[in-house]
Amino acid sequence: MHLDAVQIRTWVQNGEEVSISFSLTFQTRSSIRLTHAHRMNAAMRHWGLEPRPVGDSLWRDVVKQFAYRATNMVSRMLPGQPALRRVSQR
Repeated sequence: MHLDAVQIRTWVQNGEEVSISFSLTFQTRSSIRLTHAHRMNAAMRHWGLEPRPVGDSLWRDVVKQFAYRATNMVSRMLPGQPALRRVSQR
């Protein structure tokens, strides 16, 4: 069985009784690549672009993943430049 932790949504509804909910999160190579594509989309929107949604095109998603990693690496090397993660989370 394959579970993609990034895309699983849960809803817990309890009644009169006490209930306990436990959530375990983990990262896989696949979920990290998906996160990078989403962050690149957020950065592109921040820059005024209109990126295609993640999942529409495999080759576009791969390009976004590499672009995110490259842009983030370069921004870390330049003094005074915010990391792409901080830009994409605004």
